[in-house]
Amino acid sequence: VTNVLTINAGTFDGSSYIVHLTGSGTPFVVTATFTPATSTISYEGAGATNVASTTYNDLTINGAGTFAPAGNLDINDDFALTSGTFNAGANTLTIGGDFTNAGTFNAGTSTVTFDDASQASNIYGTTTFNNFTSATAGKALNFEAGRTQTIGGTLTLTGAAGNLINLRSTADATQWSIDPQGTRNVSYVDVKDSNNINSLIIGPTNSTNSGNNINWFASPLPTDTQIDHTTIDNNPIIMLFQFFVPFAEGGMNISGLGGLGLGGPGFNSLSWQEGEWPYSKGIYNPGKYRTIAVLMEGKIIFGAYDEQGLKEDEATVIMPGQK
Repeated sequence: VTNVLTINAGTFDGSSYIVHLTGSGTPFVVTATFTPATSTISYEGAGATNVASTTYNDLTINGAGTFAPAGNLDINDDFALTSGTFNAGANTLTIGGDFTNAGTFNAGTSTVTFDDASQASNIYGTTTFNNFTSATAGKALNFEAGRTQTIGGTLTLTGAAGNLINLRSTADATQWSIDPQGTRNVSYVDVKDSNNINSLIIGPTNSTNSGNNINWFASPLPTDTQIDHTTIDNNPIIMLFQFFVPFAEGGMNISGLGGLGLGGPGFNSLSWQEGEWPYSKGIYNPGKYRTIAVLMEGKIIFGAYDEQGLKEDEATVIMPGQK
């Protein structure tokens, strides 16, 4: 169709057709009934083009122009941006199948939602999303191996008990990366082969770590079998919390922490020199308790205690990059 395809009466059954819309402007107008069936609608204009707000089966953007949805889009199967620029604006794209980005995807304030648990969604290309959502229990999301998905807004992945959302790489044992920069709402997921490159751990609740993941799950709480009781000033301490920090050879020094509220009241600085083992620098908080930082096997464990022992409700876990 070189100009405009208009559906203004009756029902248009897309069947299994591939419809090429080569015009710019508004090449597809739907004011009656469009039944997408297994069709593909391909927008291929060279100029500014409006994408009709309707239900599609497969939606392809394959032109040199700039494309913008006129409203929310419901895509039963695949969305493919193979060339051109797609400005999502403030709209919601609901996708049942794959998401492919080989052009320029400008997320704006949009939300991309993956639904339809009956089919897996493969996410190809490197994309910066605004809101990224899947709240369909049992949904499978496969992310292209070696690519990074950035979420500038809210990351929502919420399955259900006994019906987790599965997050996988398109190549088993090869990691895919994610950078969730905003709010995270993640629970009931099963994750494998993923590297969270953001400094803050994701920490999904009621979820499964299927292996080869980085910075997704909190380190397990130490038990008596993991680390021994440590005595500081003859007070036995059991380390309850831990996080990882990459220590440089030769030691490290962290100072000026008091103003950030790190490690509990009274903690101002920490020094560690290569060869020191296994701990510790403690600074008194007069009249109440001491804040401790214990170094053990490349981990810093913060806690607080007084004469009665470790104060679990006042212990602190600090993740890298956290304020």
